[in-house]
Amino acid sequence: MEHQLDNTGIGMSGQKFRVGAIAFLSLIATLTALEFSVRMALPAYNPALHLRFERAHGDMPPLGVRNSVHRLIKNSGDYDVTVRFNRYGLRDSQDLANAGPDDYIVVGDSFAFGWGVEENERFSERLRDLTGRRVFNLGISADIDGYERLLDYAARLGARVGNVILSVNMIDDVRNYEPAPKKQAAIAGPDVGGNTLIKIKLYLLARSSLYFLMTNMVNRVDWLRKILIRAGLIVPLENVNSATPGDREIKSTADRLAALARRFNITFLIIPSRALWVGNRGPETDRVHRSLLRELAKRHLDVIDMRPLMEAGGNPMGYHFLNDGHWRAAGHQFAAEAIARKIGKR
Repeated sequence: MEHQLDNTGIGMSGQKFRVGAIAFLSLIATLTALEFSVRMALPAYNPALHLRFERAHGDMPPLGVRNSVHRLIKNSGDYDVTVRFNRYGLRDSQDLANAGPDDYIVVGDSFAFGWGVEENERFSERLRDLTGRRVFNLGISADIDGYERLLDYAARLGARVGNVILSVNMIDDVRNYEPAPKKQAAIAGPDVGGNTLIKIKLYLLARSSLYFLMTNMVNRVDWLRKILIRAGLIVPLENVNSATPGDREIKSTADRLAALARRFNITFLIIPSRALWVGNRGPETDRVHRSLLRELAKRHLDVIDMRPLMEAGGNPMGYHFLNDGHWRAAGHQFAAEAIARKIGKR
């Protein structure tokens, strides 16, 4: 009898294993079918078509994939735009090689690149329309060292670099630039630290159309979004993932910008950190902002500070996307107007 019970137990265990295996394989097959269905029906959600860059190497700055078209889409629904890279790996419909000394070249990180807005909505294009001047765009996420490599790249292509508008992102650009070169800054990527769940999320966002679609739908349900924020799976806009620079970093940044100003005729566009207005880091962020402006003034650099202009209207965060720290089209238009007042019309 004991032998029969043992056999019965083994049989039941094997049957449960088979049922579990069938259920698991059925789930995988269903998810795979859904994944390919979403890719076919909604190609905008296919991560394979989303924005990607080539890494910096040697004297070459980070660039886009030459002669390619991508989607730049936020799963929260804030934006879904087209990004076209030209034969130089730049997001510009103009030929940079034709730039002359009287033209303007915009260089900077993802703000100058126009993260989340269409090409014709960026402040470089709006500046062109406002002033009648020729304005070229070299924006791709980097740091100040990368901006110099981009300007040198432009010169190698044949551009005669004369007037430069360099956007300084107060969140990412203020750092120690001495003495040895650092690793290339990540391209518009969040600092996830050791958060395994966020790393899994980013992995899925980069590879799964189904996950992208599901998260897009979840972000539109307010109560569910709040639960996921509390769980740490969604990072709200008021979270600014950057260290607070000290005096050494501030002076190093000012020195680095001054060195560039000795090479080029540069106007520095200061893009304030949103931590001035959201979150709990306002006082320390204010200190960094004011300190850098003082250091730039000591070096007699030409500066447009967007902070007082954005605050004058009473709603500085209104120039940003709801769920993304970059400027929406209104922010780019506002910056273009500020630059146009500085440089005037042709």
